[in-house]
Amino acid sequence: MLDYACGNGVASRALAPFMSTVRGMDISSGMAEQYNIMALKAGYTPTKMQAVQGDLIDPELTPSAELDTPAFFNFDLVVMCMALHHIEDYENMILQLSKRLRPGGILLIVDWVAHYESSGLHNDIRAMNISNGILNRMGFAEDDVKRAYEKAGLEDWSWKWASVPSQVPGESGQFNMKVQILLTAALSATEALADQWPGAEKECGRLGVMKWDPHDLPEGVYPSEIRKCADHPMGAGNYWGWGEYMPDWIPRNPLADRDWTWLRGPN
Repeated sequence: MLDYACGNGVASRALAPFMSTVRGMDISSGMAEQYNIMALKAGYTPTKMQAVQGDLIDPELTPSAELDTPAFFNFDLVVMCMALHHIEDYENMILQLSKRLRPGGILLIVDWVAHYESSGLHNDIRAMNISNGILNRMGFAEDDVKRAYEKAGLEDWSWKWASVPSQVPGESGQFNMKVQILLTAALSATEALADQWPGAEKECGRLGVMKWDPHDLPEGVYPSEIRKCADHPMGAGNYWGWGEYMPDWIPRNPLADRDWTWLRGPN
């Protein structure tokens, strides 16, 4: 897994129990250092979980020889959590992230919905530079991000809204805006468990691990609907908290039942 614009590694630590290796990348050397400190405190070795300084948009700005090594390509999952709105050219950002995926890998972006879209107001104020240029966009419209994903060659697009509004800074004061969860995948084949859906043994003749082509599944079966059996060791469902709309064949996050509402700050 690659966690881009990783900060101190909140997303990485949530997903690390289900990943063989986790790599973080941030344009700030200080953030990469904090990421590594927090990873060690969480009990992860540098072999398992480590971050480096790097900028995929402008590699020369923060040159790192590691970015061109095999260790930073062919990821099963690339995550960018609450950072895309800082990027001026978000289409190029999505393209660069997609280049780090293996065939069949998943690009997951968590960010805000454009205020005009979440409020039902339709206007063309989609981007603005505020807070000394730190915040480049007030959120994203579905069509804009979908088009960027398609330009990057990603398929099986999915766009989901979180159920709880989040506070987003405005030019003055604050206003409510829905946190947007964006998910797409360039899938070639999906490793899944045949016992994740009731008709598996009847249709496939066996249970257990098998490889499915997501474009050639049994009739009426879709990757987004595949869930683990309730008695499977990894548990039922897939609820990841902030990433609760990830495909159901990704195992359940044991941290999902904890109360994370304090992360949103005061209402």
